[in-house]
Amino acid sequence: MPAAVARRLVAAVLLIHGAMLAWGAYRHSPTIDEVRRLPAGVVIWTDLRFSALQVNGPLVRMVAAIPLLLAPPESVADGGSARDVFGNLQQTDGVRFAWLFTLGRWACIPFSLVGGYVCFRWARDLYGTAPGFVAMILWCFSPNVLGNAQIVADDVSAAAFGLAAAYFFWLWLREPSWERVLLAGAGL
Repeated sequence: MPAAVARRLVAAVLLIHGAMLAWGAYRHSPTIDEVRRLPAGVVIWTDLRFSALQVNGPLVRMVAAIPLLLAPPESVADGGSARDVFGNLQQTDGVRFAWLFTLGRWACIPFSLVGGYVCFRWARDLYGTAPGFVAMILWCFSPNVLGNAQIVADDVSAAAFGLAAAYFFWLWLREPSWERVLLAGAGL
């Protein structure tokens, strides 16, 4: 298969995956975890306090909160706790409340796209282009990935970056270089 065709197919599968996630993120209501995670991300950015929600790393919460920080100021509490931020979000009308959660969810979609692309690259490097597509399709259409990648949760980002770290470490073992070890460390 020519490289240009392979690139187009990879882009098409990842585009379909991203569109499915974007639709699901728009269509479904916030989960019980998201109503804590998204406001906690806002608190991290506004007050530089990580104590609002001390589970897992803060990366996903911080990325999801970026669209809320760009929203008009009445949408976000000026300081206070994550509960204050959530209270301010609830006081907005229902459509705006759902839209702000959707924007936060959309900001996290690239984590899953990274996972799908790394699945393709690693399987392609090991076995060829066709198995690379199979690995990417298994990632992109897995119900578990589709369900967790469309919400503000740490599961898919941890899996994607863990996979990327292992892939770059594997590349480093094959041909050591500072670039690869730094990429593995960044993924980890």
